[in-house]
Amino acid sequence: MIVALAFFVEGQSPEQVLLQSILVNVGTGIGLAGPLAVVTPLFLKRKRERQQADVQAQATGTPVALRPRRRARSSLGWSWRDRLSWSWDFGDTYGVRFELLYAVGLPVVTVGSAVLAGWVFGYAPGPFASFPLAMLAVALAYAINIVCFLGLGFHWWNGFMFLSQLLIYICAATLGNGIADSALRTVGEVDTCTVESLVERVVENENGGSTSTWNHLVSCPVADIDVVEADAVQATEGEDIEILYDPRDRISAMPIDEVPDGDDLKWWWVTIAGYTGIRIVYALWNTRGRRR
Repeated sequence: MIVALAFFVEGQSPEQVLLQSILVNVGTGIGLAGPLAVVTPLFLKRKRERQQADVQAQATGTPVALRPRRRARSSLGWSWRDRLSWSWDFGDTYGVRFELLYAVGLPVVTVGSAVLAGWVFGYAPGPFASFPLAMLAVALAYAINIVCFLGLGFHWWNGFMFLSQLLIYICAATLGNGIADSALRTVGEVDTCTVESLVERVVENENGGSTSTWNHLVSCPVADIDVVEADAVQATEGEDIEILYDPRDRISAMPIDEVPDGDDLKWWWVTIAGYTGIRIVYALWNTRGRRR
């Protein structure tokens, strides 16, 4: 998603925006990891104390209701600190409710933030079409993801599912990008521009190589557009092409044939639904015999 959003910021190169995005998310991770590093030993210590108290109570035959508790518990039988405890058996402790919440909640939050970002860049008028607002949604998704992962513990399967979350980020990036682009079909205007020339843009890679893309230098009678990406456009000098552009503060433009519509995004939605379904099936299987 970060890479997709990088191309919607006016006045900055994608590389600059990508670097800023990485710094924002690294800062979010550090901000979460710091407090967790401090409170985790306390949580583990209290958990061991509770386990020892339970063992002693079972050995002496003390009823569960009479076992000592260090803090008041809610009517649901758990406290918010229990929910945040960093344990290996989080699913064993809280059963299917949390497993399902994790399975459904993370894809919903991640994809929801991408859709929000795409809407912000594609539809929101004036000052609301801002990069910080969209990145706030992205940072929120990262924060929830990290907290839930740490809460589940460093089990190999949880680690695998955490890495598989990258699939959702790829889908979310594509959806956010596509929604922002397809918004041009609603808010954009069409202008017929004349191709003045084709210019090759060479970008140096870190490994010493280079990649090249071709841009159209165009002349448009209405739109304030000079250059249009030309990777997938078959046009020659002197040829007219239809450009769909955004007339608002943030100017973006692309050949009308390249603007995606809703059908172009349907398979990404199918992928997300399939991923979420697999997570739900796993949650039900992983909590069999201890549902409540």
